[in-house]
Amino acid sequence: MTQEELSQAIDSYNQYLQKMAEATGHFCEDLVESNYQEISGVLPAIVEGLAWINEALEKFVKLNYIANEDGIAFREFIGKLYKALENKDYVLLHDLCEFELGPLLDSIYISEAPIN
Repeated sequence: MTQEELSQAIDSYNQYLQKMAEATGHFCEDLVESNYQEISGVLPAIVEGLAWINEALEKFVKLNYIANEDGIAFREFIGKLYKALENKDYVLLHDLCEFELGPLLDSIYISEAPIN
């Protein structure tokens, strides 16, 4: 991968993180309003998006652009999110998305320089 391709991949990844933050914000609003029809339409896209982020995150960890512990924290978050979904615990789902996901997405945002 050339430096230009890497830079483009980082830009795309960072933009996707921002879009995910916005989407989960709307999702949380729907949870608060108990708008379950809207939730059922958005939830698959959020789950798919988080899976994509996780896949990209693993690659950026290997390239030393993201700390391994941030990758671990993201995977642990995904586990908690899936458990909340399995249990249909919408309060926990809301709290995870509202209070944990934003800071987590911030922690895996990539600056241009690799970490040492």
